[in-house]
Amino acid sequence: MTGLMDGWDEDCECEPPDFGSQEYWEAHFASAPRGAPTDPKALEFEWLCGDWKILLPLLTPHLPKEGCILHPGCGMSVLPILLQREASLEVLSLDSSPSCIKLMQQRNYGGDGSNLRWRVWDVTRLEELQMDDLSAVVEKGCLDALLCCSDVEAAKYVAGVARLLRPGAPFLVVSNSSARQRHLQNFFEVQHVVPVDPQDKLFGPCVYVCRRRDGHV
Repeated sequence: MTGLMDGWDEDCECEPPDFGSQEYWEAHFASAPRGAPTDPKALEFEWLCGDWKILLPLLTPHLPKEGCILHPGCGMSVLPILLQREASLEVLSLDSSPSCIKLMQQRNYGGDGSNLRWRVWDVTRLEELQMDDLSAVVEKGCLDALLCCSDVEAAKYVAGVARLLRPGAPFLVVSNSSARQRHLQNFFEVQHVVPVDPQDKLFGPCVYVCRRRDGHV
């Protein structure tokens, strides 16, 4: 399994990528290859856990049967397309990068686009998003990226997710760290932390299966 900083030389004098910066990701996606319409992989970019044969079976048992799924910090991952196929529900994907969202909209993965939507949005402002039929939030690497910025930004994001979800609704977090409970536990019950690779339980990516706690947010 590859990690976020795989290939980074600790002895290098230059600064590591600023994964917590919206400007960094906009520059990244603005220079992304456009690819050919017949080659979806020309646009696919998986920052974390791109082995779907392993990852999807860890997510699908917890997907809702009705409503809408929110996928914040979508980037150019094909995860929302796969979620839509698995759950047969509408999936709204958010990213702060206009270039990213434009590219994903142009792919038209959903044919008429009725069940797949992409929208430019700052995920630290989720409390301003109107989604009455939201039944689950699934993310991959979004919390990790925000923690590269600050704990404050990450906390705003998690609180925003909690405000959108009704009590008991699932929040599925795919993270590069097995130590994210403290960032989630104020608003969510962390029911399971499942290593994506059972052979790498300590340092490999994990899936956090969380449920929104009862009470005021």
